[in-house]
Amino acid sequence: MERIKKYFERQIILNSLKKNGYQIFKKEFDYAIKRVDEIIENNNFTISEKISLLENIIKMIKLDLQYETLVSAFYYKKYKNPFLYFYLPESYKDENGDIKEINSIIQGQYIDLEKDCVLVSPCIIKKMLNALKIKDKFSYSPTNHLSKYYDVLDICVVYNGIHSISNFILKKESGYIKSNLYETKILLNHIYTDGIYWYNKFDSSIIDLVIDFRIAIIFTIIQKINNLQ
Repeated sequence: MERIKKYFERQIILNSLKKNGYQIFKKEFDYAIKRVDEIIENNNFTISEKISLLENIIKMIKLDLQYETLVSAFYYKKYKNPFLYFYLPESYKDENGDIKEINSIIQGQYIDLEKDCVLVSPCIIKKMLNALKIKDKFSYSPTNHLSKYYDVLDICVVYNGIHSISNFILKKESGYIKSNLYETKILLNHIYTDGIYWYNKFDSSIIDLVIDFRIAIIFTIIQKINNLQ
């Protein structure tokens, strides 16, 4: 039943992306990975220096991703990405071809709204402006502030309570939420991406569409860092 629900949710996502003129940034993905490979192949850098450079590139991409999602409501007449929380596949095939689901732990991760990378995309300008007028300290609500934390990316994606949370991120004020922890590090050895799709490693079958090319870049860089260590 849960798999059927996810299937229909995915169809809604794909239709929404097409309707809003979604573009797949294949060239950007390829160019970024080319630059990453140039760093890895540069013999003037030590292994530790290469890793440090790649980690800083990831930080820059996260900042780009975080602030682009925050201001998307100002750029687009219609809500650009209402299904922001489907960033990584939540299932994969193992070496035997068996489908495995990603393990999740309800409210298993503490998130610092001031310091952690939190992706939240306000969709209603009026609500966002009203939230910005709030001067009270942030108060976490376990029934309203809902999010996913992808441990492999070290990114939290908010899908409910978005306007109140975006307020405190914009103001860089302290606050904490409990996020559902998705144990996605196992994906590093089981999937890969070309910037357009996510693929199963062992049979190259398509798992899903890449929602944002920057997530694909971050994931690929993390895989390459692991190979360096």
